[in-house]
Amino acid sequence: MKEHFEQYLNLKQLLIDTKPKHVLECGALDGENTNNLISLMPELGFNLTVISDDLPIDRCYEHINYLKGVSYLEFPKLADKSIDFCIIDTDHNYWTLQTELISLHPKLTDGALVVMHDVETFYYDTGVAEDYGDGTPYPQKLIEDTGLKAGGLGTALIDFLSTNRFNYRMVRWIPEGNGCAVIRKNPNQFQMVCIKAMPGKGKRKETVDA
Repeated sequence: MKEHFEQYLNLKQLLIDTKPKHVLECGALDGENTNNLISLMPELGFNLTVISDDLPIDRCYEHINYLKGVSYLEFPKLADKSIDFCIIDTDHNYWTLQTELISLHPKLTDGALVVMHDVETFYYDTGVAEDYGDGTPYPQKLIEDTGLKAGGLGTALIDFLSTNRFNYRMVRWIPEGNGCAVIRKNPNQFQMVCIKAMPGKGKRKETVDA
């Protein structure tokens, strides 16, 4: 994810533009992107929660709320409608991303953004890890079986958007840097677009009723 911080997606500028109050990072690996996020905290003033099963324990993260564990198992510890901006860079497979997005839904505020890495490289492919770093049993067979039938991160995202077509919309897709996608949780679940004729003009205008 670090390569998208100031190029490609430009995560830094996206955070500056959206001004979130609470940022959630899922999957920290070596902590480089976490350090980038921490560097923005004094300027932007957001709270940062990091969920990762393998964040190096020799680093000092007194400025953040760190939950050591597996993303979708730690989400219940977060308050509903508390996350304005979420970054997902965890296990690269259909089953994990679907499970994360479904579990994350009630934790997101209206209008929240979700950023996902590696969606191009693993669009159809299934990434399987050896284990979870915190000792949680790894669902390898479930991940592999689902991947054979359903695909990878790209198809997981498309299926999630299709199932939740009035709740989310795709706002960015960046193919470079292994791919990065951004979706937004809609503040309004449904809008009816009414097309009305303008009397005597022979033209139509569109009005939107929430």
